[in-house]
Amino acid sequence: MEEFPVRIQKYIAACGLMSRRKAEEAVAAGRVSVNGTAVNEPGFKVSKTDRVTVDGILCIPQNRKIYILLNKPEKVICSRIDTCGRTTVFDLLPEKFRTGFHTAGRLDFMSCGLIIISNDGRLTAGLTHPSRGIEKEYLVRTDKKIDENLLKNFQNGFSINEISYRIKTYKILSRNEYLFVLTEGKNREIRNLLNQNHIGVKLLRRIRIGGVKIADLKSGEFRYLTSQEVDSLLETGVNGCSN
Repeated sequence: MEEFPVRIQKYIAACGLMSRRKAEEAVAAGRVSVNGTAVNEPGFKVSKTDRVTVDGILCIPQNRKIYILLNKPEKVICSRIDTCGRTTVFDLLPEKFRTGFHTAGRLDFMSCGLIIISNDGRLTAGLTHPSRGIEKEYLVRTDKKIDENLLKNFQNGFSINEISYRIKTYKILSRNEYLFVLTEGKNREIRNLLNQNHIGVKLLRRIRIGGVKIADLKSGEFRYLTSQEVDSLLETGVNGCSN
């Protein structure tokens, strides 16, 4: 695409949504909005930061990187397709985000919380690589109190079936609620640690990856990451390591 600003019909066509002529017709019919305001001038020009929609569908340049934060509910899987017919995280997103997009790490079927989904392969790979040491924070609710000596053992390192697990930090919120921070992201790490010690998990919710927090995003909803959040993740997940 040429340098911005660019005519709106050319921008829509470059996003692959429709031909330029069809885009002109959509603009004339009042079906196009820029930053939430309807536009009906075919010569209208848009900038790189403008949000353009046609019939409510967001226009995304084909070479544009998209970063999404989804609050995954329980009983939803992180695979693209499930042969058992269960709901996937991609079922919760608009159809345009179901091709070429990947999750940055996973949450198991019964876990919930923050999932980052993007078409930026460098980022999704970087966020899951253990060498980056990127923090993932979880709110954990158990069926019984965890003895603090056991928590310290988790922090020092714990081996199960010759696989080493370690919690970076923990915080006791109440008798059966805790915050755990991990950096390696091994499969079912928290559940394995607790189940091995006969402690049941009633809730496991990821609330933070690096500097990105789930905050008040409702279960099943998604939002785009801010430019500051993206820069922070790229800095730790692609260009360097977290502290």
